[in-house]
Amino acid sequence: MNETTKTVKIPKIFRQDLISSIPQSGFIDSEDAHIAYQWQPPLAFQDSTAVGKSRGSEKTSLLLLINGYQRPGSDFKMLCKRIQKDLPYFTTVSLDNQGAGQTSTSRTEPLTIFRMARDAWHTAQVFMEKLNITTFHVLGVSMGGMIAQQLAAQCAEVQKLILVSTGLGTKTVQDFPQDPLLLKQHLLNYFSTKSAERLKLQVDALVKNMITRQKQSTTTVQDADNQHNAVLAFQGRILAPSIYASTLIITGDEDRIMPPENSTKLQQALINAASVSVKHYPDAGHMLLMEEPEKLAHDICLFLKA
Repeated sequence: MNETTKTVKIPKIFRQDLISSIPQSGFIDSEDAHIAYQWQPPLAFQDSTAVGKSRGSEKTSLLLLINGYQRPGSDFKMLCKRIQKDLPYFTTVSLDNQGAGQTSTSRTEPLTIFRMARDAWHTAQVFMEKLNITTFHVLGVSMGGMIAQQLAAQCAEVQKLILVSTGLGTKTVQDFPQDPLLLKQHLLNYFSTKSAERLKLQVDALVKNMITRQKQSTTTVQDADNQHNAVLAFQGRILAPSIYASTLIITGDEDRIMPPENSTKLQQALINAASVSVKHYPDAGHMLLMEEPEKLAHDICLFLKA
């Protein structure tokens, strides 16, 4: 993702023998980061009965998933399973952004969306080379959607772009409290009123999980501040005309963190994208991975199939 980046020109046929050479979780070392990733190989090659075609000779596609503020890539585990059930020739890869999860860096200058996008690009490059493909698709949620925009604007290899609960930028970012009661009160703003009532047990489990992660995590308050400042500095309106990938925008109509008008502005700014479609989820807020998991997976699969 800079002037010295070289794209490896390789065939688009998937080599099943390479599956065993890639750990399903681990780290990728780039020039300045130790990037934690999780990946799932194509379901068709885990179970040859999943499809009526021979193993090792079919094309595969790569979907890179990028999460939001202070959230790890492991949040996508169930979504990846749902996608691969419908699209058995897809492989999914998620990563931890700098300042969240297990990804670390030796650099001391301010964190930017560009740097996180560069980590995503390095991750995609590794898997494209391993899988012998030359393009990939990107899904970004919230802050991850901003990273995905940066990636798509600078990498022609991005074929399809999925932007969930995101926008061209924001003027406010709220940190997660460490007190359980305050954290729960804060998290309720991420759900619609109906979803918060329907998902009471899941919200309680999320609070418990986040408190546990805060205690166990090696990330610091400064790491959160770094992501916070990176989001505030993002200017998607400048990048949008450089995005040419077909784009799907998904928004919850009751999203109080990134209100749905942000999706309208994003759609209007993508003037050069091959296509742009917007999906509105009534009675849903910002946490679509929890609020509408089946519908989200369904719409993503339809878009990727098209």
